Amino acid sequence: MPAALRNKAARIAVENTWLSLVSRSDDLIHHAGGAITFTGSGPRVTTIHDLQPLDLPANFSAVKRSWLRLLLPLTVKRSSKIVVPSNFTADRCRALLGATDDQLVVLPHGFEAETGGSVPNAVAGRRFLLSPGIAYPHKRHGDAISALAKLRELGVGDLALVFTGRPRKRTAALHEQAAKAGLCDVLFLGRVPASELAALYQAAACAVPSEYEGFGYPLLEAMANGCPVVTAAGERRPRSSATLDSSCRSERPTSWPTPCNRFWTTRRPATVSLPVAVAELPISPTP
Repeated sequence: MPAALRNKAARIAVENTWLSLVSRSDDLIHHAGGAITFTGSGPRVTTIHDLQPLDLPANFSAVKRSWLRLLLPLTVKRSSKIVVPSNFTADRCRALLGATDDQLVVLPHGFEAETGGSVPNAVAGRRFLLSPGIAYPHKRHGDAISALAKLRELGVGDLALVFTGRPRKRTAALHEQAAKAGLCDVLFLGRVPASELAALYQAAACAVPSEYEGFGYPLLEAMANGCPVVTAAGERRPRSSATLDSSCRSERPTSWPTPCNRFWTTRRPATVSLPVAVAELPISPTP
């Protein structure tokens, strides 16, 4: 495909013209971005990572919602196989798009551990919670900030909160939320190298308040790095904790701060083998 097609409209146009033309004699086409093109023929395999635009439409523009509502059913109809990263996403494809068992192939994402990284100076030697991921609405980073504010009220004053991931529009609102709560130790590191992210996991306890995940990659990263995790309970994510110790399960949203502090206090060395402890907690509203 021609380089530098960062404009989505231009990319879609090229996929439905140039790509269809150059691939017309290919034996198989794999669409890795969740949807196929309107044009072209021959066997197709499509990877669908999640169906968040259909499950949480309020997080997307009207144009994108309308486009995907049109294209996703066509994708399933014209794809010989649908590759998904979890049974959860497979179930959503069945329920929302009518995908069949013969079409669906569950192929979990892989993970290659990184080494050689170091914790940034800003958090070196400190106790901190790590909340990885770009600040999309469904990630609910504000819940982690609210948990830290509650810990301050409970007298826990030495625990910082670290966010990683490329800044988005919502990042400014998170800065404002932390400032209003009087929290000066909420750190936004932006996108960090994989080796540095691994070092952060190895030194932290991880808070993942996300309300929707097609796979839940941060949980895999945390397990690989011996990092305990506190994650929100709910039905809009894979049951990643099925193989983990969930003895710290809580039924109250106000209990978020307690395991965050306890898990850090009792966190295991980075060399610990699977499984690590996970507490699944109800989702509380984000300001």
